[in-house]
Amino acid sequence: MFSSKIEGNTLDLNSLMNKGALSKGKKKELEEIDDLVLGYKFAQSHNLNERNLLIIHRIISKKILSKNRQGTYRKEPVGVFGSGGLEYMALENHLIKNEMSLFFSEIEKLLNKKMGNDEVFFWSL
Repeated sequence: MFSSKIEGNTLDLNSLMNKGALSKGKKKELEEIDDLVLGYKFAQSHNLNERNLLIIHRIISKKILSKNRQGTYRKEPVGVFGSGGLEYMALENHLIKNEMSLFFSEIEKLLNKKMGNDEVFFWSL
């Protein structure tokens, strides 16, 4: 539920427990949370790799992005804005594909490496 708030979902746990009484607008928000649950379940049963990340993105973005943007890296610049203006600028969109490929290359190396508990803990942070 809490990760859905990033995209503006207003449901709380109480609303979720009383889903039969939700208004039509809130039912869309409930569907967003249902999609997140499906994405989390997919992640638990599939390997951590770039292809599966994009599948998860497609699953969890069904209600919040147009079909052609689901399961793809963004093509536009984005940032976080506050009352004082721009607070954080995300990675430039033309760099995302390469950076994600590098990221998953490192993940693959770590997944194939024999590590002790200390090293596993270090890389999990």
